[in-house]
Amino acid sequence: MESLRAGHDVRLQTSAFSHQFTGYVRVYNASSRREELIPWYSIDAMIARGLVQLNGNTIESSTHIVLRDGE
Repeated sequence: MESLRAGHDVRLQTSAFSHQFTGYVRVYNASSRREELIPWYSIDAMIARGLVQLNGNTIESSTHIVLRDGE
């Protein structure tokens, strides 16, 4: 959430070979100043709580996680 609020990209990690979602999300960690991979279930829980959403209609058509309107 902090990364999104700070304007950093939160991207779905895809395989370089198959271009399919790997189950991880790439997030910039401002405190360590590096990108990290976090498991999908962490993002899925934030989606379920209505904090963030996919930038597409499905995981297959999405590339990023974005803040929900009003966050």
